[in-house]
Amino acid sequence: MFIGYLYKKYINMRQFRIDDSERDRILNLHENATKRQYLSEQVEENNLNKSIQCFLNKKNEIKIEVDGKIGPKTIDAIGDFIGYERTGDFETDWSKAQSKMSEQDKKDFKDCVTTHGDLLDKIYNWLF
Repeated sequence: MFIGYLYKKYINMRQFRIDDSERDRILNLHENATKRQYLSEQVEENNLNKSIQCFLNKKNEIKIEVDGKIGPKTIDAIGDFIGYERTGDFETDWSKAQSKMSEQDKKDFKDCVTTHGDLLDKIYNWLF
C-alpha cells in the first residue's frame, strides 16, 4: 500500500527548471530577507545568548563580546561566575549558573533580557 502511494506520487511529480539568473535572484531575496530579519532564523535564541553575555559581563572581570554567539569565552565566563571548571556544555553550565543566582543576579539578568530581547520580552519584563 505505502509503496503504491510513493510510486503514484513520483509519477505525478514534474520537473521544475530555472535558469542561473532566476536561481541567483531567489538566493539574493532570501539573503536580504534574512539580513533584515524579515525572515528570522533563530532570532530568539540569539537574543537570549546576548542577554546571557550581557549578564556575564556585569558579573565577571572577563569581558566578552555581546554578539549572541556562544563560544569558549562565554562558557569560561559562566564557569567563572559559578566558580568551577566548565564542563564545556553550554546548557549544563548555564542551568547550574541559573540555580546559583541571587535575587540581585536575577534582577541583573532580567535587565539584560529587557535590553537585548525583542518587544515581547520587554513587555513581559515590564509587567512582571
